[in-house]
Amino acid sequence: MSAARRGPQGGQPTVRIQDIRTLFRAQEIVSQLAVGGLEPAIDAARQLLLEAKTRWQYLQEMLPAHVAQTIPSERESFEVQCADFSRFVLRKGPLPLLRQIADLEREHYTQAIKVIHGGDGDRREYWL
Repeated sequence: MSAARRGPQGGQPTVRIQDIRTLFRAQEIVSQLAVGGLEPAIDAARQLLLEAKTRWQYLQEMLPAHVAQTIPSERESFEVQCADFSRFVLRKGPLPLLRQIADLEREHYTQAIKVIHGGDGDRREYWL
């Protein structure tokens, strides 16, 4: 999820009904996976999905379509954080982001766990 939304005076985060529903659903999934906490549940769920899908399918579904098909430009940057703690800055043009991530994983024998998108003073993180 992106950075917390702040209230009108920048104090307490703004919490919506959708947020609490998401938290309840996360709690339910953690319980079903019978693991101790959110991080182990994410790891277990990721592993189950990777066993059911190819890595390409998994990445394609995890990244929003507009991000997966983006061709990086001069105005924005994409950095990939990997499971082995390495980080890579993706190249500008001509390949879409999804193809660059797949190539990076294959060439460096690693697995991307997060894409960090920056540009025009904005920063977004997409967990994989």
